[in-house]
Amino acid sequence: FALARPSAHLFGWFGSVESPISAVLVFDVSPRMGYVAERKTRLAAAQEFARQLLDALPPKSEIGIVDNAAPSRVFEADPTIARERLANLKIAGRGRPLSEACEGAAELLRSAAHDRKELYVFTDLSVGAWSGHRAGDWVRRAVDAGVAKVQLVDVGAEKPENFSLGNVGLSDQMPVRNRPLIVTCSLSALGTGEKRLVRITTFDRATGAATERGVEELDLAAGETKDLDFTLGGLDVGVHQGEVRIDEPDHLPDDNVRYFTVLVRPAQRILVAAPAPPAARSTYYTQAVAGRELVVNGIAPYDVKTISYEELATAELDGFAAVLLLDPPPLADPVWQQIEGYARSGGGAAVVLGPQAKPEAFNGDAAQSVLAGKLDIQARYPDGDLYLWPDADQHLMTADFKPVKNTTPWPDFPVYRYWKLAPA
Repeated sequence: FALARPSAHLFGWFGSVESPISAVLVFDVSPRMGYVAERKTRLAAAQEFARQLLDALPPKSEIGIVDNAAPSRVFEADPTIARERLANLKIAGRGRPLSEACEGAAELLRSAAHDRKELYVFTDLSVGAWSGHRAGDWVRRAVDAGVAKVQLVDVGAEKPENFSLGNVGLSDQMPVRNRPLIVTCSLSALGTGEKRLVRITTFDRATGAATERGVEELDLAAGETKDLDFTLGGLDVGVHQGEVRIDEPDHLPDDNVRYFTVLVRPAQRILVAAPAPPAARSTYYTQAVAGRELVVNGIAPYDVKTISYEELATAELDGFAAVLLLDPPPLADPVWQQIEGYARSGGGAAVVLGPQAKPEAFNGDAAQSVLAGKLDIQARYPDGDLYLWPDADQHLMTADFKPVKNTTPWPDFPVYRYWKLAPA
């Protein structure tokens, strides 16, 4: 310091006191910055600090205002415009990671007009601000861009206290009319523990009127998380919107409410073709998917119609969500072509082989346009020591078995024979 010339530039909190500089101010505007402490949000505290910084910057400095909700800004030579941008910052929804905004600020400084480059980051320094696998790349980019000073401005609360709701889970986003809808959520306590009431409300689509559908009281200790379950019944066909909300306000309002939307649909129409007599031959299937008790109570997920294979040749398939062939006999090519066209237009088609299956009838070109492969031989296991264990949780045909995969006595349901299939 003794040998330094008196004109040496000093890199202090308020920048150089002599020559103009290029400075970029990066702001975290995520919902978390809405936390209120000392009667102001964390964003308001950041804006207050930033105004002091702008007051102290050397004249003719160029200033960039960047946040993690919008693309990077340009430099402003006019300090009045920079102040307007600063004053107009708002809490935004889920945007870019803060580190990504800092990368954009470093690139902006690469093209700066002045040799002196400074980068200021206003954040609450929470873990969530630095999510992503490239969280530290912006520092290297800032160095490469010639930034001489990086200042992290911590506006976070020293001892935050907050109750927050987790993400809403729905038992079905497209439930059938009148079937119960289960809405799940979690409640977490940070820094303090108390009792909290959580309410679930739905809104009338026409009038917007709110109807409370349930309330739960939870007693949480600091750092504890508990799960909530609400059951909603009597939902008619159409779109329904609702919210889960913590009753008492706290320091961070944004995470006190979660919203959900469901589309309640009528029972889907399913066409089942079965050997004569079709109603009797398809009983096991129809009772499994739309049992009599469900139909009587108006909560069956499917509206099943059964027909014979003679009727299938002239059936109109477009009005059905899916077509199921139970134990199909050899079918004429036009029938397979009809099913192929229906499936290609978005319909669901399933084939359950039975005693009438013959390789020569199912391996032709017309049948293979629908089926997944050619029939080979029928493997036999007369001792009953073979059984199905649905281990492919991601497959649509077995996904529903996932909750009971390890608790169902699968060996009690032996497979005595099955078709070997050569995949197409």
